[in-house]
Amino acid sequence: MRKELVWLMIASLFAACGTVATDAPGGDRGASKPGSWRVLADAPLSPRSGHHGVWTGREMVLWGGTELSDRDGLEFRPAGDGAAYDPAQDSWRKISPAPFGGGGNLSSVWTGREMILWGGGDDAGASASVGGAYDPEADAWRVIAPGPLPGRAGHLAVWTGAEMIVWGGSLTGAGRERYDGRGAAYDPRTDSWRELPRGPLPAGYDATGAWTGSEVVVLATPVGDEPAGAPKRAEAAAYDPARDTWRSLSRPPMAAYVGPPGAFLDGELFLLSLGGTVDGGETNGYARPYETGGILNVVRNQWRAHSAAPSPPNQSWPQVALEDEIVIDGLAYRPADDSWRALPDFPLHPREFPCLVWTGDELIVWGGAELAEGDVHYDPAPLLGDGAAYAPGT
Repeated sequence: MRKELVWLMIASLFAACGTVATDAPGGDRGASKPGSWRVLADAPLSPRSGHHGVWTGREMVLWGGTELSDRDGLEFRPAGDGAAYDPAQDSWRKISPAPFGGGGNLSSVWTGREMILWGGGDDAGASASVGGAYDPEADAWRVIAPGPLPGRAGHLAVWTGAEMIVWGGSLTGAGRERYDGRGAAYDPRTDSWRELPRGPLPAGYDATGAWTGSEVVVLATPVGDEPAGAPKRAEAAAYDPARDTWRSLSRPPMAAYVGPPGAFLDGELFLLSLGGTVDGGETNGYARPYETGGILNVVRNQWRAHSAAPSPPNQSWPQVALEDEIVIDGLAYRPADDSWRALPDFPLHPREFPCLVWTGDELIVWGGAELAEGDVHYDPAPLLGDGAAYAPGT
C-alpha cells in the first residue's frame, strides 16, 4: 500500500480531533493558572480519536470520532455521541443524539450559532453525503440539505462568516485511490449549496488551508507517483467567494509531507514542521533532505522558511493558532520573532491525534491515542478519554 494512502487512512481515522488508561499521571484540577495545565473533569464519553471539537464562546462541543469495540477492544467502530464542556464550571453535559451515524470522516465548522458537520458518514467510500447542524443553545440537531458533491473524507472545510466551504478529499476507501478536486459552499441561512467553479488545483490529497478573511487558501498534494530523485510538492491556490473566482499561488518550496490543518495568523498561513527535513528514501529512494515546513504571506504570494524547532516533547498534536502563538506537539511557535518555546509538561499520558480547541483563554487538549514510548508497540493503540487545559502565561 502506498505511503500517502496509509497516511490518508490515519488522518481520516484520527485527525478530526476502548481502553481507558488507569495509571495516567495526575495533574491540578480547578481554576487554571497562567503558564500551567489543569486536568479536566471526567467526561461522559468513551475514549476516542478522530472526534470533532468546536468552541461556542461558552462551551467546547465534542462529537463523533472512532472508539474501540466493547467486544474485544481490538476493532475500531464509529462513535456517534457527543458532549459539551464548560471550562468556567469544569463540568460536562451530554448532547442530544445526532440524526446520522458517527465516525471520523466528517469535517466540522462553527458558524457562531451551530456546529456544522459534513462528509462521507461511517466509511470513506463514495456515498451520499452526510450532514447536520447542532445548536447548543437548543440542544437540537437538524439535517442539512444534500449538496452537489458526493460524500468524502479528508477534505478541507472552513467557515467564512457566511458559508461553509469544502474542497477536495477522498471519494473511496482504502486500496481504491480516488480523489476529488471540486468544492462547494453551504449557506445555513437558506439551507442551500452552490458548487464552486473548477480551480487551478488538480485532484489531490492531504487538503489543508485556512480562511484569510477574504479568501480560502487551499493546498493539496497532487495525485500520482513521486518524481524520480525528488519529493512530491504541494500546489496552492486561493478562492474568493465574493467574486466566485480562483487565483493560483506560488508553489510551496518545501516537500508536501505536511498534513492538515494549517494555521492562519496576521496575514500568513503557517505549515509548521518539527522535522526540518524529510528523507526521501522512505518514499522512492532519493536520499537528499528537503524542507517540509513553510510560511506563506498571502498578500505578497511569497513563501519563506521558519526557524528550526527544538526537540519536541513526546507528543503528536495537530497545530492550532492561539492569540499570538501556534501550538504543535507540545511546542509553541511565536511568529512575531520566529522563536520557539516548550510548553510546560503535559500532565497526562503522551498522545497523538487529540482534539485541540482554543477558547480564547485556554488551549484544551482532549482524547486521542496513547503515544508509545521507547520500545513499546501498540496494536491497536489504547484510546484516551481524558484531557487538560493550558492557560498561556502573562
